[in-house]
Amino acid sequence: MAEAFPPLDLERLPRAHIAREIAKRFTFLRRLATVALNRILAPLGATAPMYNVLLRLSTEGQLSQQELALDAGLDAAGVSRLVAKLSDMKLVAIKVDAQDRRRRLVRLTAKGEAFEQALEPVVDAAMRHAVVGRDENEEYELLRILDKTVRSMVEVLDVVRRDRRRARSRRPSPLLSPEADTDEPT
Repeated sequence: MAEAFPPLDLERLPRAHIAREIAKRFTFLRRLATVALNRILAPLGATAPMYNVLLRLSTEGQLSQQELALDAGLDAAGVSRLVAKLSDMKLVAIKVDAQDRRRRLVRLTAKGEAFEQALEPVVDAAMRHAVVGRDENEEYELLRILDKTVRSMVEVLDVVRRDRRRARSRRPSPLLSPEADTDEPT
């Protein structure tokens, strides 16, 4: 897999291609991290998406299944299945949101907290290999750049969501359009 990205000649890389190269590397890095975590966690009865959900619940408390989807790297149906599995394992508890009965809220149980804490040193050791050969300053710099990138992407997603909501609110429903009142075929 390592051959997927031969070293770049940064001096010759056109600025217009930098964003594409960064995106390719993020995609590849996520895939590598998921494969590595799955291999390390499998003997312990866990997967990378499972660990990501447990970690997020451990740090942020109760969240909706929709909020967990991004961390798990799954679609809504996949997260629903994963949360159901975690619930069957007694690692999470699920309840219906009192304000919106369509939403399911998920929180860690005591067993889930203990399981996440048991997995933490295993995952930390595995991820430590990702920064081997870098000094402490480089590690902090990498973390600073990644954190800045994450914040930028969250802002982009917020703008996209807001624009989609605005577009939907301006779009008339096809059922309410004047054409819907005619009996003539279209």
